Amino acid sequence: MNIIFTDQSWEQYEQLIDTDEDLLNRINTVIEELTSNSNTNNIIKESEASLKTNCRKLDDSNNLIFQIDGDNLIIINCYGQVNS
Repeated sequence: MNIIFTDQSWEQYEQLIDTDEDLLNRINTVIEELTSNSNTNNIIKESEASLKTNCRKLDDSNNLIFQIDGDNLIIINCYGQVNS
């Protein structure tokens, strides 16, 4: 699976390198889980049900927003809250 960051999410990811190593590690762990073969099928099924946009909670105040498009994991947002 290819991992693709939007411009905004890549900027956020780079900022975390200097500012929040714990959150960066959580993001990396979630990306690793999402791209593992055992989880890919379940995530694709979940994403199809929700128009291919998904959210994974990183901690009490941050979420990873992503889409699955074929063999691509597209990271949309690395941190912050999801607006309802």
